Amino acid sequence: MSSDSDTDNSPPAVPVPHIKAPGPLILSSENVQKKWSLWKQMWDNYVIVSRLSAHTEQYKIALFLVTTGQEALEIYNGFEYEDGEDRTQLDVIIHKFDKFFAGEINEIYERYIFNQRNQKIGETFDAYYASLKYLAKTCNCGDLHDSLIRDRIVLGIQDNTTRKRLLQERKLTLKTCSDICKSDEAASTQMGAIATPSLSEEIHKLQSRRTKPAQNKSRSAETRFSSSENKKLCKFCGKRHVFQKKLCAAWGKSCSKCKQMNHFAVKCPQTKVHHIDDGSNTVESDCELIQSVGDSQKTVFAKMEIAGKPVKFQIDSGSSVNILPKKFVKNTKLRQTEMTLKMWNKSNLNPLGTCRTILKNPANRKTRPTANSW
Repeated sequence: MSSDSDTDNSPPAVPVPHIKAPGPLILSSENVQKKWSLWKQMWDNYVIVSRLSAHTEQYKIALFLVTTGQEALEIYNGFEYEDGEDRTQLDVIIHKFDKFFAGEINEIYERYIFNQRNQKIGETFDAYYASLKYLAKTCNCGDLHDSLIRDRIVLGIQDNTTRKRLLQERKLTLKTCSDICKSDEAASTQMGAIATPSLSEEIHKLQSRRTKPAQNKSRSAETRFSSSENKKLCKFCGKRHVFQKKLCAAWGKSCSKCKQMNHFAVKCPQTKVHHIDDGSNTVESDCELIQSVGDSQKTVFAKMEIAGKPVKFQIDSGSSVNILPKKFVKNTKLRQTEMTLKMWNKSNLNPLGTCRTILKNPANRKTRPTANSW
């Protein structure tokens, strides 16, 4: 009878329930080496949670070959073993697969993919950094591993201010580069919460300055309209009166200069052009009229970003048409249009097409789509 020391009284290994083995290894596509690397990582985790080490080598090899699938089995059947290699050991078989797939790596292509990887709009720095480290694994960077990732971060990040900070560092290491990017991203997020009033608040203030509510609601309409304090200089007829179209002498009249309605020649919008309007007086369905409707001293501008480039936009212009140079949408697919833009000087402009673009607010890093741009 054996002693207690000779008897293994530990409970048998029981697999964790509901844990399934990885699916078959799919090799009929590109980047098979990466697919094998990820599949082997899932297999190693499965070996641990299923307590597979408690079983015999024969059982483990059989389970491994069943799990990898038919394509991997065909590769296994073609393996040749040298002296000293034990084909009954699972570790030896896995090492054979490692050597087989190592020859499938196209180093030039992998480095091309790595060097093309830029930070996406809305992507956090941590996600971008993790992606670069994963791509670098198959680039055979050697001792240049950290420096190549550092250079890709400097060239590929979205924020130009952060890029300028990185370029100013004389001895920039990967760790310093990562710390600067993380701190700048956190600061931008925090500044968005405590920054100056938002774009909608600025527009609301502008509208508040343009319209002054009546002080006494109980007064009749005739009394309010006749009050001198409500009379302002009209930008359509040039006289001072209450801002009501029926009290404007130019309402319903035709301009002797541009032949447009509802203004006199002394206030003709063709004298100065500061921004665009959708031409509410026109009845042509395939034409948009571009004309002046405001005073340049009262216009408000905001600097936004399109595709990482700063663009100065006029706020609250009252127009439904946005005109952008082609350089800001050169990577955007344009939709063909038969619409014609009629300029203030009666010339016609045929746009290349229409599109929707993404605007980024550099103050709070928020993005939003635009209406149709021309």
